Amino acid sequence: MKHAYSSSSLQNLYFIKEIKRWKQANVIDAAQSEAAIKQSPSDFYHPNIFIRVLLFIATLVGLGGLTGMFALMFNDIKEEEIAGFLFLIYGLASFVFVELIVIKNLKHFKSGVTEALVYHAGGFTGLGIILFFDLGLTSGLIISFLICSFIAFRYLDLINTFIAFLILLYLVFNVIDDYFSTITSLLPFIYFGLSLVLYLFVKYLQRLKTAFEFQYVWWLSESLSLISLYASVNYLVVRELSIALLGLPLQPGDDIPFAWLFYCLTILIPILYLFFGLKKKDTVMYRISLLVLAFTVFTFKYYYSFNKPEITLTISGIILIIIGLFLFRWLRQPKYGFTTEELLKENWNSQLVQSVLASQTLGGNKIPEKQFEGGGGTHSGGGSSGSF
Repeated sequence: MKHAYSSSSLQNLYFIKEIKRWKQANVIDAAQSEAAIKQSPSDFYHPNIFIRVLLFIATLVGLGGLTGMFALMFNDIKEEEIAGFLFLIYGLASFVFVELIVIKNLKHFKSGVTEALVYHAGGFTGLGIILFFDLGLTSGLIISFLICSFIAFRYLDLINTFIAFLILLYLVFNVIDDYFSTITSLLPFIYFGLSLVLYLFVKYLQRLKTAFEFQYVWWLSESLSLISLYASVNYLVVRELSIALLGLPLQPGDDIPFAWLFYCLTILIPILYLFFGLKKKDTVMYRISLLVLAFTVFTFKYYYSFNKPEITLTISGIILIIIGLFLFRWLRQPKYGFTTEELLKENWNSQLVQSVLASQTLGGNKIPEKQFEGGGGTHSGGGSSGSF
């Protein structure tokens, strides 16, 4: 799926952000930064986060007043089909307005206005489809997943990426619980396989030529897939959700089926994440490994402890501080490709970006070629002036 924005302007916007980081890191000077930015201008309106939040709130307030006026106009409509049809038309018209006016004409890119309008349009479109076709829970979840996925990829939206992922997980549970209740005990392994497939699919998409345009969507999708893969076989998660959602009857002293396997995977997966993350220099994987490793400690602490929380917390804190100080001092000098220093991202593989950087930023540091000049000697030789 192609996103709604101009690829050249989007690439230039990402390029400008990276150039500013290069300047802050003193890789290039102010003159080179200005020359590079002029070489690749971006016409997007993309304010800072505070302005975006204010615009988002203001737009939602305006949309609330508009929909309130429409609600008063059509207050007498009682049939859900007619209301759903009107909601659907309004939602689709809102998408068209965002595309043609706000993005194409006004050149907004994640300005706060675009997010508010897109969420507004998506909500009315989804609600309209559900009401018009009188859909049940499963069908409604499918429509919600498709709309959130559309918004995530079409408008490069991270919030809808997160929501779509959660809806997918719940959709799988709902389908299996309603139609395949005999295999509910296999849900952890189903989620494990689903998360692994999603992770491999995202890694494949990241290798495509247009991957940089969706880089933040892929990054979040990769992170969620790794977390889901671990959580699907974490002992605490499996045990507690089996009791809460599946009604698994466990008496004191009883344990869940395959408990030994979930114990092993709870320990093994964080170690594999850390190993492969460091080996492949995959920042997403080794950062997630630290997160799930902490949850692994919490899992075992939840069931096994010293019966004195203050002792457990003190010992854990001391160990973490010692490890942190050791790594901080040891990695002051780069070791095996890792360091405590903040380095520039290596996400600029586009030939266009490389060529602009080479011509604008690196071109300013050219050393003038020094020509050989004779010394004007008085005897024969390459540099003699002609007198003898």
